Amino acid sequence: MEEKYRSYQGWMAAVIRAIAIIIPILSLIYVFDIPRIYLNILVYPSQYNALFLALVLLLVFLLVPAGKNSSRTKVPWYDVLLIILSLSGCLYILVEFPTLYRLQGIDATTIEQVLFVTTLVVLSEAIRRTLGWPLLIIGYIFLLHAKFAYLLPGLLGGPTYNISDLASYIYLYQWGFFG
Repeated sequence: MEEKYRSYQGWMAAVIRAIAIIIPILSLIYVFDIPRIYLNILVYPSQYNALFLALVLLLVFLLVPAGKNSSRTKVPWYDVLLIILSLSGCLYILVEFPTLYRLQGIDATTIEQVLFVTTLVVLSEAIRRTLGWPLLIIGYIFLLHAKFAYLLPGLLGGPTYNISDLASYIYLYQWGFFG
């Protein structure tokens, strides 16, 4: 029987175990507000969610192969690329969120729009690998509705949003990817 997940030996297995252990420990640290109480550091929910998502995406691309013919013993180049892209999108929010929180209402910059698109692509691939096409299709239907609602009549209609608006609402603000 073919394994569903990749299997590693040695240091790579130890790294994956460590990440899997760090995720719940970070959750406990955040839930009990340890950074604020003991270190006087405010961690916004979106910052924690960005770190959590970065670690989860790291595990997904290390453990879940892209398809049936993908390697089960090593990480292919495209998964390394997806890991780099996911880390860049999530770590940007982790580092910049306090500034972004103060600037809500400001249009997304070009780099933020690029990070939005790359994070959307990376999340789409992670969803496809773990949950399958149906959930991904439903998500894109809602995204297409947000983009093209101005063309629909009646209750289905809505305002038009450009890529900067979508990047702001879905990527930068606390009620999007990291909300």
